[in-house]
Amino acid sequence: MKKQSKLMTFLMSLLLAFMLAVPGNAVSTQAAGQGDMAVHFIDVGQGLAILVQSGGENLLYDGGNRAHADEVVQYLKNQQVETIDYMISSHYDEDHLGGLVKCLDNFEVEHVLGSDYVHTSDLFNTFMNTATAHAIIVEYPSVGDTYEFGTGSFTVMAPDGISQNSNDNSVVIRLVNGNNSFMFMGDAEETSEEEIAEEGIEGMEAAEEEPDDENFEESAQLEEEELDPELPEDADEEDELSESEEETEEIA
Repeated sequence: MKKQSKLMTFLMSLLLAFMLAVPGNAVSTQAAGQGDMAVHFIDVGQGLAILVQSGGENLLYDGGNRAHADEVVQYLKNQQVETIDYMISSHYDEDHLGGLVKCLDNFEVEHVLGSDYVHTSDLFNTFMNTATAHAIIVEYPSVGDTYEFGTGSFTVMAPDGISQNSNDNSVVIRLVNGNNSFMFMGDAEETSEEEIAEEGIEGMEAAEEEPDDENFEESAQLEEEELDPELPEDADEEDELSESEEETEEIA
């Protein structure tokens, strides 16, 4: 089974590299869990655009640049997308944000998540104004926030603070469906990656150190009983009877 899994991973990597080398294509993969989850990596040249579909819900992580905006919109329509339940702008550089503006104008969008910093570009202002025009308030999630999505969920892993480097302000998410998981990194660089790794290690150590309250109480109770065992009532009665018999024999 391990060999088959490695082979599938290798083949998917080759397919992804080939497909992204050909303009206008996308690569889709299935993440089986309690229900199917489809992850589409849309070819937008220099940039990023990922569509996730699960349980009738749609998540769009970045939208590529403005030059590929029409292609992204058309691809979503080809996948029968009418509503985007979660639109996530990892950060506000043009090659990630450009296509999202057109998506705001072409689909009903329930939630927009973004990084809590101000970009100096006109595109950033256009994005914010377009969201406002559609009565959408951009939400700024914190590290650790978890959102139910389709048959799975996603958790925000970064940024844990605002940097002067736009790339390190990327909203990084970990998408989970059953035993499968994906990390969408935006353009997060080494600093952000190190913070994510450190948070993950500290989280695991904390989980190992914290005892389960119920099991801890049961364990403590057992130790107490072992140190100070109580004799059963029947045993006390037997001792009293034995002493009484000894006294009777002495009198006789």
